[in-house]
This record gives sequence, C-alpha cells and structure tokens, in this order.
Amino acid sequence: LMDDVIDKVFQELGGRRYRVVDLAPSMAFVDRRLGSVEVGKDLPQRLEELERGAGDRFVEMMKEAARLYSAVVDHMLFKKYDSWLDFLPVAKSGLGLARYMRSFESYVNARFKHPLIRRLLEYDGMFVGSPPWELPALYGLLLNYSVFVRGVKAPVGGFGAVAENLAEIGARHGAQLKTCTAAKRIEVGSGRVLGVHTQDGFLKADVVVANADYKLVEDMLPPRYRSYDEDYWRGLKMAPSAYMAVLAGDRWEGPPHVVYISSWEEHLNALVGRGEMPDLPSFYIHVPSVVEEGWAPPGRSSMFLLVPSPPGAEYWPRGLAERLAAMAVGGDVKALVEYPSSFFCQRYGAYRCTALGPRHTLRQTALGRPLMRSKKVEGLFYVGQYTHPGIGVPSVLASAYVLSKYYV
Repeated sequence: LMDDVIDKVFQELGGRRYRVVDLAPSMAFVDRRLGSVEVGKDLPQRLEELERGAGDRFVEMMKEAARLYSAVVDHMLFKKYDSWLDFLPVAKSGLGLARYMRSFESYVNARFKHPLIRRLLEYDGMFVGSPPWELPALYGLLLNYSVFVRGVKAPVGGFGAVAENLAEIGARHGAQLKTCTAAKRIEVGSGRVLGVHTQDGFLKADVVVANADYKLVEDMLPPRYRSYDEDYWRGLKMAPSAYMAVLAGDRWEGPPHVVYISSWEEHLNALVGRGEMPDLPSFYIHVPSVVEEGWAPPGRSSMFLLVPSPPGAEYWPRGLAERLAAMAVGGDVKALVEYPSSFFCQRYGAYRCTALGPRHTLRQTALGRPLMRSKKVEGLFYVGQYTHPGIGVPSVLASAYVLSKYYV
C-alpha cells in the first residue's frame, strides 16, 4: 500500500532495485454471517449488487478520498511537527481537514446501509488497532483509497527485498551494518549523546537514531534523560498485539489476501480492553505463493495468518491456526510455526507487546505522537511507528525521510 510514498523515499536514495507486482484481484473479504466480496477493479458494481446506489456513492467517496490523499501526501506526510506552529501552513492551505476528524464509522454509516459494505470499508480499523468509532475519517479514507483505488502491490521477494535494497544503499554510502548486535544502554554526558553500549562493546557516536520500540529505547537512558514519564506511557492508546502462524496447505487459486470476519463488535471491544476475545476471532491470511510460485512446492501453498489480539491473550486452543486457515482457503492446512503475542515483547521489546505502536486516533496524530527529537538529550532522535506519521511500512519510511530532511 502507498507505494508512491515508498518510491519517493527510494528516489531520494537513488531509486529502488526490487520489482513490484500489481495484485488484481487483491483480496477476498469474507464475513461469516453477511457474505463475501472480492476486491478488484469491478468493486463498484459488486457494491451496487448489494445496495442500490452504493456503487455510485462509493465512486464519489473515492474521488473525495483521492483529493484528500493528494493533499495529505503533498502537505502533511513529509513535514515535521515540533510545535503547534507547524500546523499553520496546513490550516492556511484550505484543505478543510476539520470535517474529516469525525469518526470513520459515522462517515461510512451516513453513506451506506448494507452491513457487509460497512464491514468492508471499516475492517482496516481492526488491523491497525483503531476501532472505526475511534478512527478519524481522515485515516479511514486514506486506507480505503490505498486499498481500493491505488491497489495492493507486492515486492518480488517479499518485504525482505525492500530491506535488502535499503542495506545495499547504506553500504554504497559507507554504512557498516551490524546485525545480531543488541543495544543495551545509551551513554549520555552533560545532556548530549555519547554513544551506545552493545553486547559487543561501546559504539561512540555524535548522533544516535533509534528505530526500535520507543519505550524500550527510553528505558536505555538514565531516568532524568527520558522524554516521557510512566504516566505518559500508561495514557498512550496502543495498537493491539497479534497471534501469528506460518502454515502450509493445498494449492489456493484465489486472491493472495483474505480478510475473514468471524466476529465484529466482540473482537473490537476485546482489542480495546472492553471484553474477552471471542472463541472464533476475526483474522487475516496472506498466501505469498499466489504471487510467487517459489514460495511453495508445486501444488501447495504457503500461508501467513494474523489474528489481532490483546497483549494478554496468550492461550490459543490447539489447532486454532489450522481451523481458521481452512475456513478461509479450504483444503488440508498444517501450522508450521506459531507466535503468541508475547513474541513481540520477547523478540522486539515492544511496549505492551504491541505489534504496531500507538493507535491512530485524533489525539495521537502528528504532534500527539512521541516526538522525533529527544526532549532531554541532544543528538538523540527517533524514527518508526511511534513517531509521525505512524503505523505501517510507508509511514515508517516517511518518518526516516522527515528526520533526514529536517533534523540530521
């Protein structure tokens, strides 16, 4: 998604070398109770079959979303936000963003009545950790436009190819990449960063840019040099964790992405701490072998399953991954590896085991997110999902672009 944002960053670095494949149809959307919709270029016609006039209303909605998308990318996404004064150019631009600060749920409900259409347009909220009644319409429209109009694209070789391309660019510019080297502590002297203590020794540095979990990095500092106290972190609304599995199964001939809604309100409420996880949760499956046959042996499919879950949801019934995958793609499916939500804490040091970072809410937008520049330590900066603009690979790369342009 938002491949234009990713391309902009790579153009600044000399261009990307990995190939991208357009996926059409990109996704099968299934609601266990309401039915299914295949997302492709004929989506307006499919929506019209569900609700009279819905096709035209969807087209108009996407035209509005296109204008909004262009405005946000051109005027907001690649800007720094250190104080409220940084919003003045946006306020004077005439973008009219205030009307998109209502909830996305109210925006959608005012235009469509069929529950399956509403689910289709709102489902992204579940997978970015913001229920549609909290997600600003601004974000909902940007997500819808990215998925339904710009379309879903896949880098050949997976996102590993994107990371490898970045590593190649860094090496060309003289960067030395140290992998499997855990950072332990950030050294500070007289309010200025001096370097980082790692498992392999001390790395002296005049500037440190952290793209790990923001809270984890803060905890590597002496308390007096931390930008945010514990009350701040407790008050931050975090996106959910996730239960994940890698599976193998019979050959799947459908779209490479499947979103399956088993429950809606119950699952969403559980993600924001208002109830227990349903016995049959909603989930997402990616089948990379549909895009690249090399991901699986002939006649077979490789799959990745993700269930958004609260941080404490550690118990999952035996065989759940196989059961969910079989519901979505059918055939004989076998789970090869499973990852509980604690994986994000143990592997990445993620605060509250979040899989994504702070949720996208009105209060947690731009200046409402943790800042890129440390408030207490000169020379210490942050990029990634915690900072502006937020969650997702395009946003994370955009944060690095903003840092390089305005700070470092």
